[in-house]
Amino acid sequence: MNCKQIEKFLSPYLENDLSQEKKTLVENHLKECPKCSELLSYIREAKNSLAEIPEIDISPSFMKKLYKIPKKKKRFTLSFDFLFKPALQPLLAAAMVLITVLSLYTVNPNRDKINKYINQYIHAGYSKVERLYARAESLTNSLAGYKEDILFSIKNIDFFEKNTIKKMEDINE
Repeated sequence: MNCKQIEKFLSPYLENDLSQEKKTLVENHLKECPKCSELLSYIREAKNSLAEIPEIDISPSFMKKLYKIPKKKKRFTLSFDFLFKPALQPLLAAAMVLITVLSLYTVNPNRDKINKYINQYIHAGYSKVERLYARAESLTNSLAGYKEDILFSIKNIDFFEKNTIKKMEDINE
């Protein structure tokens, strides 16, 4: 084992928390390596020094006072961190495209031609929608005469399916 690996085991070695295999590996390395032996002696010295420091018992009244201290209220700070969240990036990209198009439109010298083209395009789309609506209305009116027949057919689909299945079974037999 190298010194870096042994350094991880020095503290558990002092606490007797190592398995017998690792303990013998550490001891063999310590016999050969003066740097790790010196580090172990420093760790032992620090441990002994810390053991000499007395523990302080905190009185219950002092603990109560500590628990009564109110938490600091958060002060409002203006932050734009939410803008950098990945979920908002597509929305921000779309907003930037819209702002760019609007700014190019407002400074364009041919704005009147653009308005005329947009107006024609909107009216063409509106007339297509009107024609589709008229066709749908005429289809609805033409089907009105067959309403009773369609409803009767829908209600009896289950009856026809059963008869069809029965006929298929008769044919297969």
